[in-house]
Amino acid sequence: MNIGDWVFCKVGEETALGYITGLPYSNGQVYVTRVAKRVNDMLVWMKPESRIYEQNKTAVLNNTLSKEDYQDLIDLAIITADKEWFFELRERMLQDAQTVHKY
Repeated sequence: MNIGDWVFCKVGEETALGYITGLPYSNGQVYVTRVAKRVNDMLVWMKPESRIYEQNKTAVLNNTLSKEDYQDLIDLAIITADKEWFFELRERMLQDAQTVHKY
């Protein structure tokens, strides 16, 4: 697990989607900014909020995003008025686009 990785986290009956923002040393926890939660097998988008989850209840997702994925996440950042996340997504999208064009 690395900072920036997208993850699914489970606490009780709740499953959340988010990205890692911190990895505390040796306590088995991970700091995650969650952006959605699963309700009745559907993702419900929400305003990003920080939470602490147990590492053993956290699964890293494939970090490959398509252009459409980025656009959906950027739209969510705009809806939630999260400027910092918007600029992070924009920068990552530009970096990924440059990487794809190098090969």
